[in-house]
Amino acid sequence: MRRAIPADREEACISAALGKGALDVAREATEIVDDQRAVLRARILIGDPAGIVGRVAMVEERGPDQSRARMEAIPQPGTAQLGRAELHAGEVAPERGGGADDHDRPVRHRHQDSPVGDDADTMRIADFALERFFARWEFAVEHLLCASDVQGMPMAEVLALADDETRAMWEGLTLGYTESTGHPLLRREIAALYDDLEADDILVFAGAEEAIFCLANALLSPGDHAIVTWPGYQSLYEVARSTGADVTLHELREDTGWSIDLERLRGQLTPATKLIVVNGPHNPTGMLPDRATFDGLVALAEEAGAFLLSDEVYRFLEFDEVDRLPTGADSLPRGISLGVMSKSFAMPGLRIGWLATRDRDVLERCMRLKDYTTICSSAPSEVLALIGLRARDAVLARSRSIVQSNIERLDVFFDEWADRFSWVRPRGGSIGFPRLTVPGVSIDDWSAGLVETAGVLLLPASQFGYGGNHFRLGFGRTDLPVALDLLERYAEATLR
Repeated sequence: MRRAIPADREEACISAALGKGALDVAREATEIVDDQRAVLRARILIGDPAGIVGRVAMVEERGPDQSRARMEAIPQPGTAQLGRAELHAGEVAPERGGGADDHDRPVRHRHQDSPVGDDADTMRIADFALERFFARWEFAVEHLLCASDVQGMPMAEVLALADDETRAMWEGLTLGYTESTGHPLLRREIAALYDDLEADDILVFAGAEEAIFCLANALLSPGDHAIVTWPGYQSLYEVARSTGADVTLHELREDTGWSIDLERLRGQLTPATKLIVVNGPHNPTGMLPDRATFDGLVALAEEAGAFLLSDEVYRFLEFDEVDRLPTGADSLPRGISLGVMSKSFAMPGLRIGWLATRDRDVLERCMRLKDYTTICSSAPSEVLALIGLRARDAVLARSRSIVQSNIERLDVFFDEWADRFSWVRPRGGSIGFPRLTVPGVSIDDWSAGLVETAGVLLLPASQFGYGGNHFRLGFGRTDLPVALDLLERYAEATLR
């Protein structure tokens, strides 16, 4: 590791600012070996299962006599300081000692100078634990049995779906800048996914992540309040926190089928509530609200005068088409829908996402923020997304076929292993959130052994900051039969 200052001075600074424990971590970090075996032997250490996920993931190299990788949680005090965000004991999950209603308490931000001075890292948003996990593991393993997407479409298959107009656009494409709002034809095609929207009700982004980032910063500021379902995609609540807004996590629970509790959510509303965020089909559980619950959410948002952000990236992958819900953007004036080409449309490499809403003032504010992020999308990606959306019946049929085949295999597996795993069967999407139920066996430990022994990666719930020995399992990839067979062999050897 190259040092910007002499080692003795660096150690003195670390010790003075953060204490001896931090100094020990810093010393160990300099000993990490940069090779592929080190990646698989690393321990991913993250925060205690709790309502907050934002801890810096630390990687500790294990000795040569310790052959198994471990992914463990670091015990945390009731209150901790991460950059400028104060974390409260009210976020500790019930199974870790917090009360059942602890998640109803908002998380407040305290803005102050960093304890390590002006030259230190003053980033005001927590590390994205899940993405740090994937950065470490995703391309170092053979089978990603926790992937959230559907098997990516080959370029040749996408181009074969082009009509005359889009084929001419592709063949005559020049690699110049694109319109900051998105290509007009692309926005028109996205608008066609909704009942009552026009092209001007759509703003295109470089993936859903940029859309979330811009929207949270456009809508929220200190003194505002947001409610977000949890466990969930970390940026849906962490970016909101970074604005200085108070965030309440609406915990979904396995014993209620991961359902949204409307009465509890009503109790979480405050006069400052400006944004309610829901996701269905849900990541990571596969939960999909029923129509009555969704209508109740819309009514609560309207009653509170709040925006309703509906994360619909898995829309069109409902297992029963009858269960498909109206979009957020179609349901109320302050409704906002989040969409992307990455999940149901199986084109994550395009990095094309969008916000859809009839509130054009919101889109205008997001557009001004986008001027500071990507400015505009990739020209080839926009044309390929347009091809895919115009041929969406064929694209979605392919995705549904993969998911349906795989979920049937998983049904058999969880029936046969009901004494070792519990499984609330998803109602849509390409992911679920099973639980390892063997007493004394940690999913972090077990999944670490699985990836090292069989090259199959699961995503422990600790990466969502969630307890209960759950793990995310993806069933959108075509290698699931092979990966599931390897997992079952490992389970036979270690759980029976």
